[in-house]
Order: sequence, then C-alpha cells, then structure tokens
Amino acid sequence: MENPEVQKWAQKAKAVVSQVLVDNHCGPASWVGGRVGGVISTIDPIKAPRLKLPLTGVWVEKSLPGGSLEKAGILRGDTIVAVNDIPVADASEFFVILLKQPIGSTIRVKFWRVRTFMELPVVVAAPAA
Repeated sequence: MENPEVQKWAQKAKAVVSQVLVDNHCGPASWVGGRVGGVISTIDPIKAPRLKLPLTGVWVEKSLPGGSLEKAGILRGDTIVAVNDIPVADASEFFVILLKQPIGSTIRVKFWRVRTFMELPVVVAAPAA
C-alpha cells in the first residue's frame, strides 16, 4: 500500500492536471499513466534566483526508495527542466508529459544540480497496486 502522504499528493496532482486539461479543451486523462517514484513541486520563481535555481521547472522534494528517480540517480533538490527535450514549466506540465509516456518506456530527464545541467534516463514505472 502506498504511503498516505503520497496518496494525498497524487490526489492533489490529479486535480491540478484535470483542471489544466479542461482549461486547454483536452479530453480527460486516463490516470493509468506511469510513475517515476518521487514527490515534486513547481519551482517558486520568486525564491529561485536566491537559491540559484532555474526560474521554471519542478523541484524534486523526495526520490522515493526503489523508485525510478532514485534508480536513475536523481536526488532531492534537483530541478527537472525538461523531459524528452520538452520544457517543463511547472508540475502540471510535468504530469501531463508523464501521463503520455508508455509504462516501461525510458524518458530523458534534463535537470539542474549544483549550477550545472545534467541529463539521465528514467524508466516510467507502473502505478503501485
């Protein structure tokens, strides 16, 4: 069973993504998309310059043990700025991009760590049962 904190976060993420889909006149998501095993949040553009982070993207709050982010080497504090060369402005965009990826596929995640951009392959995992 998933951690209650992760379940609460996932429900909030679904609500945000659903609203983005409605706002962009898209059909509803299937919600059978894969996972990358982490907790992420949108970068705060006001705090980003002080922290020497990119102004857009998603901040990795936590790489879950055994999750795809952890296995790939993406750490807490990394800032994901693109997936498969598609820029990620915020958490909503990240989730929409992730929902489109087939389970078991490998995505290229570009991220910022300690004043440099890096790129690593990350496997899109199936949702926990």
